[in-house]
Amino acid sequence: MRTLRIARGYAKALVQSADDAGSVADVDTGLTRLQEMLEGSPDLAAFFTDPMIAPGVKGEIVDQIFGDDLPPLLQSFVSLLVEKRRERELAPIVAETRRLLDERAGIETAYVRSAIGLSDAQTEELKSNLERITGKTMQIEVEIDASVLGGFVVRIQDTIYDASTNTQILRLQDALTAAR
Repeated sequence: MRTLRIARGYAKALVQSADDAGSVADVDTGLTRLQEMLEGSPDLAAFFTDPMIAPGVKGEIVDQIFGDDLPPLLQSFVSLLVEKRRERELAPIVAETRRLLDERAGIETAYVRSAIGLSDAQTEELKSNLERITGKTMQIEVEIDASVLGGFVVRIQDTIYDASTNTQILRLQDALTAAR
């Protein structure tokens, strides 16, 4: 909870700074690059979370690693996080900033859990239906979850659409129990 609150504060500040500087698109592109770098290198992620490395050393490494890969505003932001010893929150801050930028653009993410992967046609049909229901542009993230026996469960922010076999079985069980 505390990490999320910290991430929201920093993310709002970054989006506001990018807006003020007229570099929202650059920051958006830079965030994608930063996220790819962190996810693609476990060593880099471990480096950022290591409390034994002094902020000064981390700052120098940040300048070397990210040099020309990130826009100046984003590079300064990462350096600020290192200086304030908030580099451990970098991944949640990036995720929250991405969410805020998507929200501004009218894009919503639907997290889908299913027993098996969805085909491209199924994903497109689900996306189309969710866009019709929500009135927003949707991004679909599918997670394979063996605990879902069949069907799928969709989460969009705080709303859950449960079309899983698990829930249908529970409803049938409740109906049979109530009929006694």
